[in-house]
Amino acid sequence: MTTNLGGASASPLFPVKIVNKFNPTQIDDCLENIRVNVRRGFPQWHTEDPKPGKFAIVGGGPSISETVEDLRELNADRIICLNDTLGFLIDHGIAPWGMVFNEVAKWHPDAVLSPVKGVKYLVASMAHPSTYDMLAGFDVVQWHAYHGIGEGAIIGAVYPDAQLVGGGHNAALRSINLGIGMGYSDYHLFGMDSSFEGETHAFTNRPEPECEVVCNGRTFRSQPRLVKQVMDFQTIARTVGRLYSFRTYGDGLFQHAHRTEFPGMYDA
Repeated sequence: MTTNLGGASASPLFPVKIVNKFNPTQIDDCLENIRVNVRRGFPQWHTEDPKPGKFAIVGGGPSISETVEDLRELNADRIICLNDTLGFLIDHGIAPWGMVFNEVAKWHPDAVLSPVKGVKYLVASMAHPSTYDMLAGFDVVQWHAYHGIGEGAIIGAVYPDAQLVGGGHNAALRSINLGIGMGYSDYHLFGMDSSFEGETHAFTNRPEPECEVVCNGRTFRSQPRLVKQVMDFQTIARTVGRLYSFRTYGDGLFQHAHRTEFPGMYDA
């Protein structure tokens, strides 16, 4: 189920390969970030043996405010948070095991601007170099996202046995494959709404083109990148659904699409 890097033609780690397109400028930026970051000498992410336990991924969708007590009661073995959710969780007395970050552009949420001791920062090699600079002195582990844009040769020149992580187009979906690599099979997804009624995000509002999406009889207000998140996640669930379980919390487009297609995961 795993594969080592082995060079430029390497395939992604784990069972889900989703092709996500960059524009030419983004490709150049991504590859340049990797060239700089792989030579920093940070500890490398690696796979772990299969293990029991619950793996929670916490995004910043509006529903997290309504489901934070569900997260607390879940008592997950590992909680991974994304972007600005770190401060929210700390404020609510929940200490996440780690945070995942992979933004190519120079964008820093509060979770990077105000890092917290005791949190493991899993930062992609394609992240902007200033992200690593801002996390100096904290517990940083580097991982490598698979995109098929020529990153294999750059990473392999420094880490011949590096492992690439495939998956969807954002940190939330890549975190699923990171969790698979850590040996978990039971996933609980919070704050991954892909839709909104007021602000687009619970903590950081990103003005972008909006769209209406009809899903199984319901209409949702969303954005193109959020709709893609739903589509990518459904691909992941269809691909590995017999091996891994997924449960979503909240009532957005993301959750509605999954519960409609996979009602059996919500029977218990």
